[in-house]
Amino acid sequence: MVYGPLAVAAVFFDRYFHTIDTLMVLITAIVASVIPALLALSRVDFYVGSSGERTRENRAWAIIAVGALVIVIGRAIYAWEELLTPGTPDSIVLADVLFALSFLFILVGLLLIPWSSRRRPAGSSFVSATIVVVATGTLFWPIMIGPAVSAGIAGTLNLQSFANYLIGVAILMFTMLWIMMREVREDLWPTAIAFMISIGCMILIQIGLLAYLVRVEGDGHSLPLLVANGASSASLLAIALAAVLRVRALVSRSEQPGHARLVDDISPVPFWQMILPYPVLIMLVGIRFGMEGFDWRQEYRPGMVVGVGIIVILMMAWQIPMLRYNQKAFLRAANASIRDGLTGLFTHRALHDLLGSEVARSERTDSSLAVLFMDIDRFKRFNDSFGHQSGDQVIVSVSDILRENVRSSDFAGRYGGEEFMIIAPDITREDALQLAERLRRALAEQEFIFDGQRVTLTMSVGVALYPDDTDDPEDVIDMADEAMYEAKRDGRNRTVMYRQPVEGVVSA
Repeated sequence: MVYGPLAVAAVFFDRYFHTIDTLMVLITAIVASVIPALLALSRVDFYVGSSGERTRENRAWAIIAVGALVIVIGRAIYAWEELLTPGTPDSIVLADVLFALSFLFILVGLLLIPWSSRRRPAGSSFVSATIVVVATGTLFWPIMIGPAVSAGIAGTLNLQSFANYLIGVAILMFTMLWIMMREVREDLWPTAIAFMISIGCMILIQIGLLAYLVRVEGDGHSLPLLVANGASSASLLAIALAAVLRVRALVSRSEQPGHARLVDDISPVPFWQMILPYPVLIMLVGIRFGMEGFDWRQEYRPGMVVGVGIIVILMMAWQIPMLRYNQKAFLRAANASIRDGLTGLFTHRALHDLLGSEVARSERTDSSLAVLFMDIDRFKRFNDSFGHQSGDQVIVSVSDILRENVRSSDFAGRYGGEEFMIIAPDITREDALQLAERLRRALAEQEFIFDGQRVTLTMSVGVALYPDDTDDPEDVIDMADEAMYEAKRDGRNRTVMYRQPVEGVVSA
């Protein structure tokens, strides 16, 4: 009684095998095309990242959706030929072409998704994908591609079509692994994990296809091919799941405070990513030499050599932009550490470093060095009246005044807030006073317009010299600061030399 229903089920399954597996993949491909398409068309206001990243990700999901749609069309053609109009091999060829094209669409979509917050060197994704493709083709050349293109064993198993399918799946698998090995943004981890699930399914696809290819013709095909098609369906569903998890991650991420979404864009590419292609090359070289111990046909060996040579060239193309990117990242980081982000002037720390080196040069040349310390008068009141953005505009204008009026040998910096400092090497007391007055008058004579009002601002300047006023370089800044505060006590908008207030040096 038990074996009866099982036997009936087995007969039913064997008779309708093509219908079951085709519909299964067809339905899941439809799901895998609709959900990414909806995500691609969405315009969420809480997207984490720049507008460029948002546009790029929408395009990526649109391309993935097109890839799944191509699978739908290919499966529909396959179903039409197998189930309704058997004996039309041209349709099968068209379906195989569409399947290969679907791998290309999904591959491009995966590469377009901005997985990392770090800007990538131009063309690095394309070179990475090319390395993956060539490495996969080289790895499978003696195993599958070489035999598939050999006229002697093409046979009725249609090895060429299955080899193309196998290589396409392998390329997607290695691409996903490559992506997971690189840095992934926190909000994209759920999507990346879903794609990892898809990787596992794709491995099952390859196992099923390989098992199918090694079976003796006429020995049945249901179980291995069912495994392959079932894994294909699961892989497509995993892509749909990745899109669903992406939407959920966007909503969750939008609820976090703004500072949690900041990214660092000046860090270099890590060393381990720089050497990432080399293990691939070592593996392929090892396989090439290992071929000597197996009974592979001689005509398959040159394919391995050509593949390894191409990868070496691609790795050189990979390293050059990476090195240039790291050089630019280093320059950005170095510039960020010594230049103020708003004004472009030297930072507080850079000014102290420059003072130390200029003091040493002053001692070698037996010359004087002046430090000018200046503060915008009543700047807090201005910020309260016109807002901090207007205050930033004033800060930038003052920095422009400093750049335009100092000597080429002087160093202008933003000491902090509305305070500025100038290091003027090889200068006399009189010249330092004239420089300070030139800067003070330039600001006093400049008019600003905020909220329709004409506004004038002034600043107080303190000047101290090394070694004239002190032989301790650490004290010269404090002395200039003290002179600046004396200028404020005397009525603001004036220049004061340390311990020597300059009478009559006031603005009208």
